[in-house]
Amino acid sequence: MFSPDQKQGIVGERWAYEQLVKRGWPVKQMPYFGNQAYDLKIHNLPIEVKYARTTYRRKQRQGLTIYAARWQWFVHPSYEQLNDRDWVLILIAEDQKKIKYPYILPGNILEGRNHLQITSHPKQYKGWLDDWRGEWGIIEFLTQKTYLDDGPTYHQWKAGQRIVA
Repeated sequence: MFSPDQKQGIVGERWAYEQLVKRGWPVKQMPYFGNQAYDLKIHNLPIEVKYARTTYRRKQRQGLTIYAARWQWFVHPSYEQLNDRDWVLILIAEDQKKIKYPYILPGNILEGRNHLQITSHPKQYKGWLDDWRGEWGIIEFLTQKTYLDDGPTYHQWKAGQRIVA
């Protein structure tokens, strides 16, 4: 039997799997739920998926109680076993209208963080994760190892792709 958190995680994993397949990637699901380091794999690239629905925190402002939306993800510390290799983290924020906003980022930029959150709706959010919203291209960049041998950074590579396209 799955816990409520595990059931919610399965929703996110299924959605990410479908999105990756739709984009033509040969995605493999990990055979059991207990694999704490990652959930999916494309070639040799591990992918961890985290899914969050809107939660609210209570705040006092000018004597009034307001409830501010936020989305939070906890990445199990077992991801640190992947830090000597490339891996991808897909964070999915689902809003009240059931719209999903994915943040696809290289896992190595976590630099020890295991709790991530955004504190405004994904359409308005402008923090450091915003650079990674909808960035499915990071998967191609990492699977091709484009950055090796003095290759471009991801953002340089992406800008070059736009010019060519």
